[in-house]
Order: sequence, then structure tokens, then C-alpha cells
Amino acid sequence: MKTMRLNYIKLPQLGTSVVLLAASGKRIELHIKPVEEGLYSLIALGGISNEQPHKVKSQGPYHRSQQALGAANAIINALTSRGYCISETVAQWQIPAQRQLRKIRDKRRQHAVNYTFEPV
Repeated sequence: MKTMRLNYIKLPQLGTSVVLLAASGKRIELHIKPVEEGLYSLIALGGISNEQPHKVKSQGPYHRSQQALGAANAIINALTSRGYCISETVAQWQIPAQRQLRKIRDKRRQHAVNYTFEPV
């Protein structure tokens, strides 16, 4: 019987990024950003190093930071098994990640729901 082992990386703190690089020059950055109080989003950007990202994807919102970190770890483990390596280089796509976060926040504001109960 095979046992499954989960490998977790240690992110220094929320708001930091993880950069993954492939030998082909492809780059993926994962950013965990606070959407609002108690909600977090995982933003992934992919493309070629020293260019603008070609793809931007987001997951969430997560109701706990640990959920966002767990999702990031799962993605990192999948990518490292496909040849990507975690890099110590600085994230170069902070501005596109912040732009995506602004879109997420704007969309939440557009579709805000009023939960106040007013009996008849």
C-alpha cells in the first residue's frame, strides 16, 4: 500500500509571493492577497520572464488564510512535479496581481448583498 505524503512550503507571511521557474524560461507567480476583512484570494500569473504575464487566474475567496495557503501549496506541488523549481527571485508581476485584486474587489462591491432583516 502506497502512502501519500503532503509537502508544504513555508511562506514567510501573507502578502508575499512564490515564484516558480521552468528550464524553458516560463515563469509562474502565486500571490495571496487579502480581498477584505477575513477573505483572501490566490492570484496566479504566468508567462515568460522579463515580459508581461500572458495568463492571469484567481481562486477564492477563501475565508481563512490557511485555506489560501493550502491551495497555493497544492499548486506548487503540482508544478514542481512537472519540472518547475521554486525560485528566490523577486516577484516581477506585483502590479498585474494588484490589478487583478482590484477587479475582484470591484466585482464584490457590484454584487454586494444586503443581509439586514426587517420584519413586516
